[in-house]
This record gives sequence, C-alpha cells and structure tokens, in this order.
Amino acid sequence: RTSQENSNITNNKDIVSVTTKLNYVTPETVEIHVRRDVSGVDDGYELQGKGSAWDAVTVRVQNARLGDLGKNLDEHGFQLVTSSDTTATTSSSIGGSSADPIGSIDFMDTDQVIDRYYPDCEALLRKTLGEEKVADVKAFDHNIRINTNTFGDELKGGGGSKAQVPLGMVHGDYTSVSAPRRIQDLALAPKANDVLKRRLGDQSLLDPSMVKEAIDGKRRFSIINVWRNIDKENPVEEFPLACMDASSVSERDFKTLKIHYKDRIGENYFLAHSKTNQWFYFPRMTNTEALLIKTWDSKGKFAVTGRNGEKEKGLPTFVFHSAFLDPSSPKNSPPRQSIEVRCVVIWEKEE
Repeated sequence: RTSQENSNITNNKDIVSVTTKLNYVTPETVEIHVRRDVSGVDDGYELQGKGSAWDAVTVRVQNARLGDLGKNLDEHGFQLVTSSDTTATTSSSIGGSSADPIGSIDFMDTDQVIDRYYPDCEALLRKTLGEEKVADVKAFDHNIRINTNTFGDELKGGGGSKAQVPLGMVHGDYTSVSAPRRIQDLALAPKANDVLKRRLGDQSLLDPSMVKEAIDGKRRFSIINVWRNIDKENPVEEFPLACMDASSVSERDFKTLKIHYKDRIGENYFLAHSKTNQWFYFPRMTNTEALLIKTWDSKGKFAVTGRNGEKEKGLPTFVFHSAFLDPSSPKNSPPRQSIEVRCVVIWEKEE
C-alpha cells in the first residue's frame, strides 16, 4: 500500500511504506555549530563549508511492524517493546521508587518523571538486555516533545527546561568524541544543563571506577534512548519517528554538529544522504509501547574500527533517526506528545 492509498488507515499493519522528505545536510557540509541555553532552546544552526546547506531528500520509510527489523537492539540498533501499563516496582539511586500507572504521570512535571518514570526505564532496559549482563543502568536526561502550542512551555521543576518540538533532522545523538566524554561527565558532579543537578548536588551519578574501566575498554558501555508516546488516549499519527538501518550508512557521510553549552561542548552527527539509506518506523505507536534506540555502543563496529556500512561486520554503534511528516496521517490527527529518556548502561565484564 502506498502513501496515496493511506487516507483511511485504521490498522497499523495496513501501511507497507510511506514516501516523505527528510532533512539531511549536503555532502559539502564540513561542520555544524549551535548554541544551546539552559532551557534546551537552540539559537540556530551554523553550517560551515563551501556549498554547505540543508538537503531535503525524498525517501521511502518502511513499516517495521511487517518484518523482522526492530526486534533486536544488538542486531538492528532499535527495538520496539511492549511494556506494562504500570511501572516496575523498583528504586532509583536518585530516590525514585514506584509501581504507579504510567498513564497517571504528569510528564510535564520533571520531578514526577525523575521519581516515577526514570526507574521504569532503567528496569525496562535491565529486563530487555538481561539482568545478568548489565552491571549498572542509569537514566540521566530526557526531552519532552509536543507539536502544539505547548511547545516552549516551561516544564515544572525543570530548572528552566522547556518542551521541545519533534526534531525533523536526520541525526545521531553522540559521536566518537562525545559518547565517552558524556559518561565521563556522569562520573563527575552534574553540570549546569544536567536535569539531575538539583538532586545530586556535588555527587556523581555513575561510579567513577566503573566508568574508568569502561573508558579503558575493560567494560562495554552503551547509551540507549527509551522513546514513548505520552498521550494515553491516542496513538502517534503526527510526526512519528523514523530509524535508519544502521548497516545502510557509511561513516564517509557523517557530519559533526558541535553543541555549545554554557560549560561544555557536546557533539551529534548529522548526515549527508546516500541511496543506500534504509528507513523504518512503527506506525501508530501507543502509550504501552516503547522504542529503544541505541545512540552509542562502545562494542559497535564504528566505535571499534571507525568504519560503518553493510560490508563491515559487527554490532551497530548507533542509529540515525528523525521525526517526519507522515502522509498517511489522517487530517486533524491529535498532535504528537512524546518523551525520550537517555539511559547509560555499563555492562558486566566479559570472561
């Protein structure tokens, strides 16, 4: 079924694929810079390099519900899981503990998210990855994205953080520089933009000795996003999230975005388009589903070798992703409301 036939979709498996445009950067782009304030708002992207520009490319986004892709995080880099309507009865190192219904959480309230939802994300990853395989899992940050007038509203208890719009740019959340730097930062006192600064004070989230072992290559570490629809009444129909098959992209097309914060510089990857790129999404995601997205894996082939692509053997290091305009969405669809929680995983040492 093509996008032209999707005007009356009611079953999320009725869609085979949709055709849309995704925002890449041109191959001539050398580097991108942006400045981000404490609220999470960017001041505009500065593209550097002769011929640098945004590049809106028409692509086909396939329905991942119809095949095997998206069923194994280590194989595909992203995985859809169905989680219970109640959070796991567990406790977090920052004080959260609950078995409350997810649907009862006010996701615009940062304290509720940290106390009641972070522990659920940590428990979900432990269960999915294998309790016996992971030494530590910590949720350390999150974004609320809403494409309504609520965009720009300040989050309660968020230290000035605001709700963001869905990010319609092809990107990866970390680079070979920023991923190890981020977990090293988490072994120090929180910085100005860290959502846990109020909770932790001068304490670190991660055990410094365990982080040193990860940086020295004695332990595997991963950063994984837990992405969820927070509208308990409606599935996601506007601006769903597309994920790229990690093996369908070459490192030659990676472009570094430098994010200038008040007290640190972060990095993401943007991307120049290639015809080999393969895109997938899960139509009409509900509140009881979560999409796990690998944003860095120190055991991944790109992290280990500096190379990526279908000819390279090994695990995916990270997944490029982007919100997109879905032509199959019914008119007057409810606006997307979502949360992505960033979690760091420190694995047990391998024998």
